[in-house]
Amino acid sequence: QVDGGEWSLLSEVAVEGDVYGAVRASSARWKRASRSPCATYEFCYSLSPLDVEWGELSRLMVLSSRFILRNDSNNIAFEAKQAGSDDSTAVVVPIGGTVPFHWMNHFLPE
Repeated sequence: QVDGGEWSLLSEVAVEGDVYGAVRASSARWKRASRSPCATYEFCYSLSPLDVEWGELSRLMVLSSRFILRNDSNNIAFEAKQAGSDDSTAVVVPIGGTVPFHWMNHFLPE
């Protein structure tokens, strides 16, 4: 369920093979966990059959942030934020590091 408890649209999951997709959810669903009540979280998912005895009845689900910021610099860490959002919403990307990125205000342009 997303967006305040409403059921999301169903995804078709193939009987065989891998399935990939993306989900967009408002932070209003997780008021205590979010830094911003207007944030939008986007996740990618993949479903794949397990290579075990009962694998045809089980799937492995992997969730990851849709956007990952990567810093290939050897010298400089940097901050990134959505244009127009408050400076306190910036995330620091350390030297050689990666961090997930989410839109802090769905009223602002992406």
